Amino acid sequence: MPARGRDGRQGRGIAGSGVNSRVPKNTEGTEGTEGTDLAPATLDHVRAAIDTVRGTVCSEWRRRPDGRIDLAVTIPYNTDAEIWAPTQDRPVTAPRGVTFVRNDTSGGAAHKVYRAGAGSYSFNAR
Repeated sequence: MPARGRDGRQGRGIAGSGVNSRVPKNTEGTEGTEGTDLAPATLDHVRAAIDTVRGTVCSEWRRRPDGRIDLAVTIPYNTDAEIWAPTQDRPVTAPRGVTFVRNDTSGGAAHKVYRAGAGSYSFNAR
């Protein structure tokens, strides 16, 4: 069975468009670790791929030096996908061949949601 995020969406999470899980920023009150910051460092690049019966699904994003995110996805033959592109409160450059579906949020972050068929696509916040 495919993995699903807490929000029930398939394929989301760290390589989709952002980190959905949270690590406490402060552990005050925990014996011997008062003031310890367990928050993960900011990620600048993530790539993940999974082999399916129809081919490989791949998602990769990179953080630019100015903080904007570039998202690249590959969808295998005979497959449709919903792609969540982070907006960072900026317009998103979407490639030809995708259809805008809606604006939505995940983990408090704004996203533009697109529908696409088989192919490779690149998105970025301008």
